Amino acid sequence: MPGLQEQLQTLHRVGITVRPGVSVQDLLNYGEDVIYKKPYFGLLLAMGGTRDSWPYAPLSDTIWHFDWEAIENPGDYVRIALRMRDLAGGSLPLEDVEDYVDIGSEEEDTAWLSFTLDGRAYHLDAEVKDDWADGKILEALDRLLHERDPQKGFICLTWMSQTCLLGCATAPQLQALREATELPFAWLTTEPIQKPASVQANYPRTCCCRPHSLSI
Repeated sequence: MPGLQEQLQTLHRVGITVRPGVSVQDLLNYGEDVIYKKPYFGLLLAMGGTRDSWPYAPLSDTIWHFDWEAIENPGDYVRIALRMRDLAGGSLPLEDVEDYVDIGSEEEDTAWLSFTLDGRAYHLDAEVKDDWADGKILEALDRLLHERDPQKGFICLTWMSQTCLLGCATAPQLQALREATELPFAWLTTEPIQKPASVQANYPRTCCCRPHSLSI
């Protein structure tokens, strides 16, 4: 079983790194048992999280442990867009990012995301289903990434959970990541998701990776 430093070095070789200043202890705060029980998977979960104190800064700009139940207040879709921008590593330079989220008020539930990219304004309406993020927003960002940089795409790893791991890679990087970690990462928008029965009613339809039988 590879040690923590070996796992970090392997992930670094395939383009997944922590932010400057992030320590091993920052990662271990996620849970040593998880990190060591599931090589690479547990470490990626930790790297995709945030510091455990204010301002809860991300530990990595190259992997994100994303929770689909993420939409409750204004700013939530902005946070998603900015994290996707960071994952793209300069290939998706979104600007003027704004959103509107009104859920559970007396008015009709409404949510949207707007931004500019290369001088062009975009407005994306989001479907509201309780506090679940609309997968079409992620798909739209993925399409824009492909248009600007055809060599890159967003990737994901799903399992029987409401969360997933998101990243960005070229085809060789994705293949290297799969081989190095033996984890079934896939392109974000390749095929419809197979929804776990426990969350069948609300699970997003448009995150296009199939869940796998991984457990934390």
